[in-house]
Amino acid sequence: MCLFITAVVPHVARTNRFEDVLVRHHTRFGVLANPHAKAFLAPGEVQGTITRGHCDCGSSLVGPGKRSDDALANAVAKLRRKGWGEAKIRDWIATTAPRPGTSIGMSPVEWANLIDDLLELDAHDRGRVGLVLHWYRGHLETEDLGALRRVRCSTMELRSPSFGGLAFDGVHEFGRHAA
Repeated sequence: MCLFITAVVPHVARTNRFEDVLVRHHTRFGVLANPHAKAFLAPGEVQGTITRGHCDCGSSLVGPGKRSDDALANAVAKLRRKGWGEAKIRDWIATTAPRPGTSIGMSPVEWANLIDDLLELDAHDRGRVGLVLHWYRGHLETEDLGALRRVRCSTMELRSPSFGGLAFDGVHEFGRHAA
């Protein structure tokens, strides 16, 4: 199992300016063609990967204490299934694995800045950006996530010193509607 953070955006939002914002924030958007996404996408929305890494295990969007221990155990199990030997796994843990109490990727404030910049592209309208955090057991384009509940959010939550992480398996919708 690996954690992946995917984004949900209006299909029409994907312009050159959209891509420029992603490049400026050192990220990218890769469209996912998952037929099961219809269960939670609104008409005109598209889901895609939003980070550059292999997976998002250890992300700062997951609250402290929910991050590294589970991520490490899941990653080691996945490496064993791939046929990695114990020596190679120990070397990976020593050099690459997420550390307890640490995060990888963007900070919550950097996520807030990215989302705000994407929302600014559609300032005249009710722009929106959704984030989905899901522990995938299979492939991103075939796994059934079910009908995910939508939760309205504000980027101010990500900027709060008391930010405790986003919940798994929901569409966290950031937009002009959020206060």
